[in-house]
Amino acid sequence: MILKSVVTVSMGFIALFVGMAAKSSKAAIVTSFLLIFLTQANVGDFTLAGNAFVPVVLTALSFGLAILSVSHAESRDFS
Repeated sequence: MILKSVVTVSMGFIALFVGMAAKSSKAAIVTSFLLIFLTQANVGDFTLAGNAFVPVVLTALSFGLAILSVSHAESRDFS
């Protein structure tokens, strides 16, 4: 249960990165909904949430994007 919580929270970093890259809060919200639909949807008996590979890949991707989001944050011009 703790691992599932870590995966869910860390997926927010993906939406954060997309929102910062697009400079749009709407892009972050849409990305978060797409991630939820991707991971929680099921087709018949097939679901990505039950697969162990997908959460591991999403967690690794999200931590990588979190590092990219905060790197050089002090020197960036956000105007």
